[in-house]
Amino acid sequence: VYKAFIKHENNLVALKMVSNSLKSEISLEESLESIINEAYAHREIRSAHLCKIFGYTRQNLDNKIRAGLILEYMQNGSLEAIVKDEIKG
Repeated sequence: VYKAFIKHENNLVALKMVSNSLKSEISLEESLESIINEAYAHREIRSAHLCKIFGYTRQNLDNKIRAGLILEYMQNGSLEAIVKDEIKG
């Protein structure tokens, strides 16, 4: 997950990227289908406890497919990190 900035909207977002080599065991279609399904699932869920999804992106670079979700940036980090901190507490 990367921190990104949408210039024309002046908006800080999180960019969750997935890379897939064309030679990997998972096909291109399966990788893209997975990211698109996640985008559709996020779009249908309305909860104050989940980050918002703004869209998705796809690129073909050097025989690799890169796809990603553009999500609301959560400044307090991941849920996993927060839970680990609570357990250590």
